[in-house]
Amino acid sequence: MTFKYFVGVDPGLTGGVAIIDGEGDVVLLQTIPTQAQGGYIKRRVDPRAFRAMLLSAIYMPALCAVESVWVRPTDTRTSGASLVQSAALAEGVLVGLGATVLRPLPQLWKRAMGVTGSKETSLQRARALWSALVWTDHNLAESALLARFCFLQRDKPLEAWEVVEKKKRPSKGARAKWGGAQQGTQGKQGA
Repeated sequence: MTFKYFVGVDPGLTGGVAIIDGEGDVVLLQTIPTQAQGGYIKRRVDPRAFRAMLLSAIYMPALCAVESVWVRPTDTRTSGASLVQSAALAEGVLVGLGATVLRPLPQLWKRAMGVTGSKETSLQRARALWSALVWTDHNLAESALLARFCFLQRDKPLEAWEVVEKKKRPSKGARAKWGGAQQGTQGKQGA
């Protein structure tokens, strides 16, 4: 399949969305739209505004990358849930529009793009690739680099991504840190 547009999504409430065309030029660069909601999570991605933003800039077929996210043991429940929810909503909207969505691990796409875990390296790389744009937000820079990553992967068979997506089951030590082992023990004591 020949893709016309390449979309990168850096998930999160302050995350970014970037779209580049078949020439590698940035067509759209915006912060993910959010809306207020009640409960523990005060804001969430606004799926309707996100969909409208995408429709205003692209036509299908599009190859998209939504950075693969997970909750770390150091994250609060609220921030972890918010991050995962934003990634899921972005992926759902893209799939609903008929886009092909990849979920590359951060280590994979960052290595391919020549950046490290430091947000400053993402800004520097974006400035080098698109010098005409002003880069001050690392989330927007990372979304543009994710879109560029898609652009560079456009000729690879999609089956190759199944290998990247397989996740190992967390070790017993990691499950204990997350509370999984303790929950199982509590259930047995109460029986």
